[in-house]
Amino acid sequence: PVISNGKIKKVFVTKPGHDYNCVPNLVINTQTGSGAVLSPVVENGQLVDVKVIFEGIGFLMEQILM
Repeated sequence: PVISNGKIKKVFVTKPGHDYNCVPNLVINTQTGSGAVLSPVVENGQLVDVKVIFEGIGFLMEQILM
């Protein structure tokens, strides 16, 4: 992900997977960061993008692996 000033700005999809049909929004909380909400975008059964709905606060790059 791209994190700036403790906020999640962008998420990159590196492994799109397969056979997805409907995915819920994701709420991200770590030891220091909280409140980020991400919305996965699925097309033809693959994860193609992740939209940042709420950036959250307090995130550190080394704490996030999705």
